[in-house]
Amino acid sequence: VPGGDGAITIANVQGRPEINQSYNAKLSYYPKNGSGRYSISYYYKVVDKSWETVTIFNTDSNYESLLESMGLSGNEYRNYSISTTTATGLKQIRKGFELEAEQSLGALTPWLRGWDIFATYTRRPVTARSPAAGLGFVTLTPVRAKWTGGINYSARRFSVRALWIYTESGITHSAATAVRSEEHTS
Repeated sequence: VPGGDGAITIANVQGRPEINQSYNAKLSYYPKNGSGRYSISYYYKVVDKSWETVTIFNTDSNYESLLESMGLSGNEYRNYSISTTTATGLKQIRKGFELEAEQSLGALTPWLRGWDIFATYTRRPVTARSPAAGLGFVTLTPVRAKWTGGINYSARRFSVRALWIYTESGITHSAATAVRSEEHTS
């Protein structure tokens, strides 16, 4: 298996930043007794020069020369993968929404004081386009949903939290065709 012996990760070697324009909105409800919070939020972010992770395996013709440029021996790192982050020149739109609920169990009964439960549902598709493609925005990654939940206990100087996270592994929505849109062209 190419890269099966390990991985070499290099930071953003070009040092080029992503440029973000971000718009966020959140609507929250706090019960009068102060026992929780329920909210929905939405974000819309336009990212110029978005980053991409590039991975090179030992099957690539540039593998040996890349190792040598880092001062590493091809004999020592024969079956490693090499990953780095680089600016792509792609313009991305990242948008999504999140539903959140937090509830103090102490509001229900005094013997549960200090215990809280929480849950979050997040959905975030990512679309992108290349300036050279001229096709408008296309789906870059599949839309996935993420569920987070847990329980928290706090008392004076002590706090403990159990957290569960589930991310869908299958595609929940796919827009594999190009979408033309006048408002998104530059």
